[in-house]
Amino acid sequence: MNKSILVIQSDEQKFELLKHQLIELNYAAQCIIHCTTLDETRIYGINNFHVIIAEIDAEPIPNLEVIKKNFPIVPILVITGNTDHDFHTELVKMGVQDILVEGEFNTRILGRIITFARERHKFSLKVAEKALGIDEQLEKIPIPLWIIDSASTSFMYANSAAIKAYGYTMEEFSYMTLLDIRPEISHNEFIDNFRKNINDYSDLRYSYHRKKNGELFYVHMYTQQITYNNTPARLAAAIDMHEQVLHQKNIAELSNKLMQQKEQLDNILYSIEDAIWSRRADTLELVYANNAYYQLYGYPELEFNGGGDIVLSSIHADDLDDFIKAVNNIQQTGHMDIVYRYMHRDKSIKTLKTQSKIIKGIGGLPDMMNGITIDITKETEMLETIRNNEQKLTTTINNTKDLIWSVNSRLELIFCNKPFQDFFLKLAGVLLKEGDYVLGRWHDEAFTSKMAEEYRRAFNGESFTTIVEETTSNGIIYNEISRTPIPGHDGRIIGVNCVARDITTQRKQLLKIQEQNEKFREIAWVQSHKVRSPVSSILGLVPLFDYNNAGNKDNIEILQNINLAAEELDIIIRKVVKSINILESREE
Repeated sequence: MNKSILVIQSDEQKFELLKHQLIELNYAAQCIIHCTTLDETRIYGINNFHVIIAEIDAEPIPNLEVIKKNFPIVPILVITGNTDHDFHTELVKMGVQDILVEGEFNTRILGRIITFARERHKFSLKVAEKALGIDEQLEKIPIPLWIIDSASTSFMYANSAAIKAYGYTMEEFSYMTLLDIRPEISHNEFIDNFRKNINDYSDLRYSYHRKKNGELFYVHMYTQQITYNNTPARLAAAIDMHEQVLHQKNIAELSNKLMQQKEQLDNILYSIEDAIWSRRADTLELVYANNAYYQLYGYPELEFNGGGDIVLSSIHADDLDDFIKAVNNIQQTGHMDIVYRYMHRDKSIKTLKTQSKIIKGIGGLPDMMNGITIDITKETEMLETIRNNEQKLTTTINNTKDLIWSVNSRLELIFCNKPFQDFFLKLAGVLLKEGDYVLGRWHDEAFTSKMAEEYRRAFNGESFTTIVEETTSNGIIYNEISRTPIPGHDGRIIGVNCVARDITTQRKQLLKIQEQNEKFREIAWVQSHKVRSPVSSILGLVPLFDYNNAGNKDNIEILQNINLAAEELDIIIRKVVKSINILESREE
């Protein structure tokens, strides 16, 4: 055969076996195209193949959709090792012409299946073309329409509007019934209704339908008895009523909820600790107030003046003018937000915050002024305490000799204390402030590069301390700089806090101690090594001296050697004494 055949199979050995069978069926070897994945098939034209044999063992839908899209008029056979009946049924519904089960077919069966598949595919295409001509008028109607077998309720025809609305192709509809577009829970009810409505014209009223993607929606369905291809059938129309039905249901639900919510709202407002109220904007007459309102001002509801006299008369004298001004301006601004002091009935002074807005009247009703009043006495006292503590902390930070500053990720100052500002004012003649770049050109490039690297370490999450040595006109100074990352609320590092402390005095003392320790080690070494040699010589010569015969000629030589050892010991001792004197002079 000159026609090409496409095999989509990942297993090379299985392909070679299938290729051998196809060659026996007179397919030329060069016409048997092998692709191991779907992506490899994209390079081929859509009408180049006699038949497609695709290996599918599970989840056929995605694979078949791609194959059918790329090769819309080529019959598809599936070769599979899956023997599950439902799996095979699903494949057929998706448009597969036939199924080859691995190990259950030979060359003769393969040839017959390919031949029958091509004939069935040709026939289905002709039927589709014929149906398109017969039902041309139905295609013009924008409402989903079907022709349904009266006995089985299977779809015999679906117009373009139905295909578009439900997401199924005509081929997929041909394998389906009316039950397949309804949720399973409504199947029994539908069958009963469908059997009862056997008149020429039936109104099946509202029901749930299901699209291919699983979406459920309400439709109003009508059917008309007809004859189609010499078969008793019904013409069915489904009008999308989803929005209307939901709207009607929502209205009913809202009506039921309104009463419940009103009762709940009354309960909620009664239990809220903040004062919620509503007044007429023109007369300030109190229209509504919750329980907290009366408790806040210290007067029971029966004693409260609806015109607001109690409120005005109890406002602190120093805040009364601002309060009246805010009330008078609300008509122009539309809102009021004011903090004021209030004399409670128990003579305590409270700090209150009132927020209010003007609500325009409906149907000729006067404008309303709705608001909320909150007792912020404790918050105000706490804020004042925080401010005082902040001031004390700032004073402490500014009075220390240490340089303290913080930077963001762009190395811009977030905060710095006064010693930090004074240091750079003296160093570079600039007064650094919030937002300034912390690494200016007042240091050499090497020093600036080193500092930038240390900031980078800190922004990577490392806390550390370094000793920085600088040579100035006043000599060498030493600074100890600590850097600590500042985490944000989400854990990401948003800044680095730094503290620089002058440790020149401590550093020099440490170096002096290290130098003294070195001298002490040197003295100890001299004492343990050099002193030992002349002392050992003296100790060895003394026993050789002849005390009984002082004129012994050997005694003279012994005395001379003792004298040499003593002189050597004296030199060593002088060096030790000199080193000790040097240390003592440095301490002074």
